[in-house]
Amino acid sequence: MKCPSCHIGIKLDVKGRSVFALKTSIVNGKEGIELVYGLCPECGDFIATINRGSYRFIDEEEGEITEIKQSVIIFPTITSQCVSEEVPKIYRDMFNEAASVINISPKSSAALNRRLLQTLLRDVYHVKHGNLANEIKEFCENPSVSQPLKDEVDAIRHIGNFAAHPNKYMTTGEIVNVEPHEAEWLLEIIEHIFEECFINFAKDQERRNNLNKKLNDLGKPPLN
Repeated sequence: MKCPSCHIGIKLDVKGRSVFALKTSIVNGKEGIELVYGLCPECGDFIATINRGSYRFIDEEEGEITEIKQSVIIFPTITSQCVSEEVPKIYRDMFNEAASVINISPKSSAALNRRLLQTLLRDVYHVKHGNLANEIKEFCENPSVSQPLKDEVDAIRHIGNFAAHPNKYMTTGEIVNVEPHEAEWLLEIIEHIFEECFINFAKDQERRNNLNKKLNDLGKPPLN
């Protein structure tokens, strides 16, 4: 998971958990929820999550949650992410909207991020307008894109199980069921696209400008 406070990917330092069956009859296969709480190992902030999945009976007083279908951070709430000013405001706003609802509705957050991804692919990488699956394929064939970013974006098709949920790529803004942690993964991948598209470009441009200034001081021609 990603800590809502420091925005670093972490493994929660679990301090306690409580499991509840959602059905009166406590037998294997019934739905249940698990409240897990602990500390972020990076910043030390308290985090509480609720996992929903299948309830497995252990004994008369204890059970566990298996096959987790949904995991939601309930504390602290996410308001906005730290997105660099180098990223155009229209994309920052879309990203922050998706981040702000991830704890309330992972399905809505994922839908917003799929729409943002499609917008970035069309605006920045100029892919042909089509469905998201085909646009991702065209993006991954772009020789100017780094291989790690290609791999991450291509993984969206598998993370979101596009084969079983065609609406995710046919109608990107539609709210549909999500795979466990799909919404979090989408946020991370969008952040990496921001980094490669805008932040690294701005840093490279700044370095080039500084170098050209030094060349100018030496009476040398600037870099093209």
